[in-house]
Amino acid sequence: MKNSSLIFALVAFTILAAAPLAFPADATPSIPPEAKSTWKVGTPIVTYYAGPAMSEAVATQMADGGFNVVWCGEKDLELLQKHSLRGMLHDALLAPASLDSPAQLQNLDALIDRIRTHPAFYSYYITDEPAAGAFAALEKLVAHLKDKDPAHMAYINLVPTYATNDQLGTKGDTAAAYREYLRQYLDTVKPALVSYDHYQFYKTGDTHEYFLNLDLVRKASQEAGVPFPNIIQAAAWEPAVRVPTADETRYLLYTTAAYGAQGISYYVYTA
Repeated sequence: MKNSSLIFALVAFTILAAAPLAFPADATPSIPPEAKSTWKVGTPIVTYYAGPAMSEAVATQMADGGFNVVWCGEKDLELLQKHSLRGMLHDALLAPASLDSPAQLQNLDALIDRIRTHPAFYSYYITDEPAAGAFAALEKLVAHLKDKDPAHMAYINLVPTYATNDQLGTKGDTAAAYREYLRQYLDTVKPALVSYDHYQFYKTGDTHEYFLNLDLVRKASQEAGVPFPNIIQAAAWEPAVRVPTADETRYLLYTTAAYGAQGISYYVYTA
């Protein structure tokens, strides 16, 4: 993705989503208050999936392109602070298996202690598109991170509505299976936000569940009292997929903002 092609969209999303996400008066969070982190979105998230290795040139490109949350390792945090960027930390220790090994757990806790007060640190990246069967293990890791560092989010991205029942780990038709998937995720993992992806533009015809997915995530997030971002299609990564036009990108951006999202992510930055 060229950093100049979506500057208008990035800036526009930040303006549209700047207002706090409003929840209905009768929305009752399903997550107990004591289990919530103290993390807040802050400036609405503008990020990407699958970015290049961080460097001075990449950090400059990210900042110039309007991104404000970027992928990083621990060593990159000073560079991000220089460019007023927020870092989503990627580290092999950020996995449920780390809790099962005393040595790995010690290393994980040492990592948390080193970075949790860094001004450029924003969130922990955990995993992408888990099935419901993984939620119990993820809950233990998320709870551990909240206990050690309640001020930073543990980021997990969910599958879209067009995932199969096996991929979801739930049963039923499209809407029923996905509602149950979201319910189990929110009730079990107790995340600080709900992230998902949905890609609809294909060369042979576009899929039709985009608004269903957006609506189901919006309602589940409102009921849980947590924000949500949307990962939208921004490239073609296989022969059957096509690159969205500029107008289609605006359509994805503005519909996401209209549904109350507090973040936008572009898939994929580098293919």
